[in-house]
Amino acid sequence: MPLFLYWARCIEIFGDNVQRPADNLTSLCIQISAGNNTKLLDKLEKDITNMKIYLQVASTLTTIISAPLLGRWSDRSGGRKLPLIICLSGLVFYCAIHTASIFFYTTINVYYFQFSAELISGCLGGLVTIFTLSSAIVVDDSRAQMNMESSTVPVRIGISCAAQSIGMLLGMLLTNLLLVPVESGAEAHVRGYFYAVFSAFLFALMALFYTVFKVKESYDYEEPLRLRSQSNAARATTHECSTPFKSLRKFVFEIFEVVSEKREGYMRLCLNLCIFFMFVEFLAFDNTLLTLVVKRPPFSWEDSTFTHFAILRSFVSSIGMALMPFILDKTNFTGKESIMIMVGIAACIATSLMLAFATATFMVFASTMFAWIIGGISPGYRTLMPKMVPQNQTARLFAFIGIIIMLTPLLSSLIFNNIYNATMDFWPGFVFIIYAALNFVVLCGQLLVHGLMLPIWRRGPIREEDAEVYENPNFEEQPSANPIHEVEFENQQSNSSAGNSDSTEA
Repeated sequence: MPLFLYWARCIEIFGDNVQRPADNLTSLCIQISAGNNTKLLDKLEKDITNMKIYLQVASTLTTIISAPLLGRWSDRSGGRKLPLIICLSGLVFYCAIHTASIFFYTTINVYYFQFSAELISGCLGGLVTIFTLSSAIVVDDSRAQMNMESSTVPVRIGISCAAQSIGMLLGMLLTNLLLVPVESGAEAHVRGYFYAVFSAFLFALMALFYTVFKVKESYDYEEPLRLRSQSNAARATTHECSTPFKSLRKFVFEIFEVVSEKREGYMRLCLNLCIFFMFVEFLAFDNTLLTLVVKRPPFSWEDSTFTHFAILRSFVSSIGMALMPFILDKTNFTGKESIMIMVGIAACIATSLMLAFATATFMVFASTMFAWIIGGISPGYRTLMPKMVPQNQTARLFAFIGIIIMLTPLLSSLIFNNIYNATMDFWPGFVFIIYAALNFVVLCGQLLVHGLMLPIWRRGPIREEDAEVYENPNFEEQPSANPIHEVEFENQQSNSSAGNSDSTEA
C-alpha cells in the first residue's frame, strides 16, 4: 500500500535521530506534507521513488518469467484450476506479508517485507496471471458459443470483464472507507492501514478457498495430433538424441508457439496484430497524466474530485462491458466482436480529443459518456483472439496479454511523461492528441484485421485437429477430415457406377 509505505519510511528514516522524541517524530510524519521542511520531504520522496523502481522491476521480471511458464503448463497437463490455485496462493502470501509489515515496521525495515511480497507473488504468477487464468476458464466454458460462423459474442465474457472491473472499483472504495485520516492521530492512522490490508488478505483467502472447493476444471488436456501420430520407436529415438539445448529450445518454442504457429489464411497475422493493438491501447490509457492535467489551472481539482471522476468512469465502463455484447448479440453483423472493438476505439478517439481541448471541469466529466462504449473493447478482444487459437493454446495467449499489462505502465511513463514535460507550458492536453493518433492507427489496423478475417468467419470454431492441418501450407489439397463426407462420396461413386452398368445392360 503506497500510503503506508510513505508513513513507514518516514518513521524509519527520521527515527534514526535519537534526539527526536517519539511524539515529535509522529507529529513530523503527520505534518511533513503540509509543513515547510522541504529538505526532509525531498529526502523521503527521493527514497520512496528510487526504491519503487526496484520494487516494480522485481515484480515485473518475476511475473514475465512465471506467467508464460504457468500458461504453458496450463495448456498442457496442468489444466486451469491448479495454476489458478498457485497464483491465488501467491496473492494470499502477498497480502499476509503486507499485513505483517504493519506490525513490525517500527523494528524491521519495511522494504524487506515489500521485496518479499513482490518476489513471492511474482514467482507464483502475480496478480495479472490470476486475471488471465480466470479469463481462460471463462473462455473454455464459452467455447460452444464462440463459433466464427455465427459470430457470437458470449455475454458471460462481458459479464466476467465487468465483474473484474467492479471488483477493483469496490476494493478501492472499501480501502478509502477503512483508511483513517492522519489528523486522527498516529495510532488510529496505523490501525486504518491494518484494517484495509487485512480485509484484502481475507478476500484473497476467500477467493483461494472458493477456487479449491467450488471451481470446476474447465480444460482436459489431450495430446496434440502430431504427437499422437508418432510411433513409440520414434519417440524413443527422439528422446535418446535430445540434448539439454534442444530440450530448452523446444520448451521455449512451445511457449511462443501461440504467436509463431502457422494458421489458416491470414489468421496468424491477425492474431499478432491484435496483440500489438492491445499493447498500444494499454499504452495510450494512463490516468497518471490525466491527474497532472486536472491538477493545473483552469481545473485545479482536489483529490476528492478526481476520485469521483475515476469512480464514475470505471462504473460506466463496467456497465458497457456487459451491455455492449448483449446489444451486438441481437444484431446480424459478421464479426461482431471486431465491430465492438472498432466502435470502442472510435469512442477512445472522441474521449481523447475532448480531454485535449477541455477548458472546464464539466467538459472532463462529459467525456465519461463514451466510457460505456469503450467498455466493449475488453470483451471484444477476449472473444476475438481466443477464436483464432485452439483450446490448448488459450492460457499461453492470455499469458502474453498479461505480460503486456505488466510492461505498458513502465513504457507509458517513459514515453508520455517526457512529452507532457515538453508541452505542459503551452498545451498540457497535447498528450491526449498523441493518444488519439495512436488510437486512430489501431482503428485502421483493426479495419484491416476485420477485412482479412471475413473469409474465415464462416468457418466453425478452431479445434486442435484444425491447428495441425493449418501447419501444412497445402492444407486445402488434403483429403477431407470428416469420414462421413468420405463415405457419402464413396456411396455416390458406387451408385453412379451401378447406374452406368444398368444402362449398359439395357
